Amino acid sequence: MGNEKHQMKREAVKMKLSDGSMIYGEVNLLSEGGVSRLSELFTKSESPFIVVFNATKQGREGQLYVVSKSHIIWVSPVE
Repeated sequence: MGNEKHQMKREAVKMKLSDGSMIYGEVNLLSEGGVSRLSELFTKSESPFIVVFNATKQGREGQLYVVSKSHIIWVSPVE
């Protein structure tokens, strides 16, 4: 493994999952080839998963979650 640098365009989000839980964290809009809007992660990305980092769920902070899009009820940017 080298000193690879990955570009990031962070978007703070909150999302509700099908089990009723909430995740607050960040997604990288430049993953999956790069998109300019949060909605494009769901409409233009072919991956069935969303990576949420620096995330908080049920009081656990600083977590990383790989969430199946099929389990997301809604997602909203946090300003």
